Amino acid sequence: MYLQKIKNCLYDRIFLYMLKRRRRNVRQDTYVFFDNLSSKATEEIDAFTLFECCRDSGIPAVYVAARGGFLHRKTEGKVADEIFFVEDEKESWFLNEDLFSVMLRTRGVITSFGCVSGRLEKFFARSANIEYIFIGHGMTFFRLSHLKGYYMSARRYNRILVSNEYEKELMLRHGWHEKQIIKIGLPRWDRLARKKTSGVCGGGKVLIFFTWRKTFENTAGSAENFEYMKNLRAFLLSDKLREIKENYGVTFCMAGHHALTEQCGIDLAQIASGHVELVSSNLISGLIAESALLITDFSSVFADFYYQSKPVIFYRLDDGDENLIPEEKKDMTDIASRTPLVSNVFYSQEEVFKKLEHYILRGFQMDEEEQKKAELFFCEKEGLCRRTMERIILG
Repeated sequence: MYLQKIKNCLYDRIFLYMLKRRRRNVRQDTYVFFDNLSSKATEEIDAFTLFECCRDSGIPAVYVAARGGFLHRKTEGKVADEIFFVEDEKESWFLNEDLFSVMLRTRGVITSFGCVSGRLEKFFARSANIEYIFIGHGMTFFRLSHLKGYYMSARRYNRILVSNEYEKELMLRHGWHEKQIIKIGLPRWDRLARKKTSGVCGGGKVLIFFTWRKTFENTAGSAENFEYMKNLRAFLLSDKLREIKENYGVTFCMAGHHALTEQCGIDLAQIASGHVELVSSNLISGLIAESALLITDFSSVFADFYYQSKPVIFYRLDDGDENLIPEEKKDMTDIASRTPLVSNVFYSQEEVFKKLEHYILRGFQMDEEEQKKAELFFCEKEGLCRRTMERIILG
């Protein structure tokens, strides 16, 4: 392993040296896109949607995905020339001959995740004629711990994409300059705009989607001791959930956050009941479009439902759990301070079920107050991909 690290280090030094030297004689006009480069991640959608926009508009663009990941499995590796597959490791870019020729022409690197070699990231960020841009894989609103480290740092990226004044204000407070902020919205919402339907959306389908806890990463075997798991189990197995399904014909679908199932080792099948359909997180974008209502703790998926004018019920099932790690306890404090900016925040399953029945009887229409709050999360709702690329290209 030690010899392999030395080998990889030599490869990346040679790669970057040759790249820097040869770029002087090549025109840079290509944009490189990537999402999460882990083969265990969910479907590629955020940067991929922007990549498709570029390709359809005639803008030179390349997409990089993980070999063995969702896109690779879906297409069996048979894709257009503009898509490259790399191994599920940070150094793999340095070993890809085709990517080297792409990087010679690269004008910008656009990612929703950021998970390549640190040396390569520094090359992106410090090159005078390459822009390294973070577009995110969800709205930054509730969980703010990401802003306090390197993950979303202005030292890491040249520019960042946000959706509203809430996000912009957060970025300004955490070291970003106003000129670095592109305020438009998530590219993937263009897909939702194309899928909008009239009447009762999704025919009464309710999506249950709770996000992950970093606390569980090293405690998968004892996760049952946490309030999150206790209350989630009680919620999914409750007689009231079964009654609502039977009395109103509602379909309950649950998808687990990929970090919850893959990194934390939580098996949702062990705590779900027969009246809740478990769905792969790889299908989450389809469920977001089809479902009439979302039940979540504080997943950023809430914004995808707000974008479609669909109601959201927030169930804070582990608020105040003293067993959480300090970072997540601080997250809970931040979340509480932002709670007044959304509607329907509850701390017991009884309150959740009462509000759920309220929405079922209303045909899943948002309440007036919720609608007003939801509108404040968006500054644009049309042509988000096109507007984003215009801002990126024009500077």
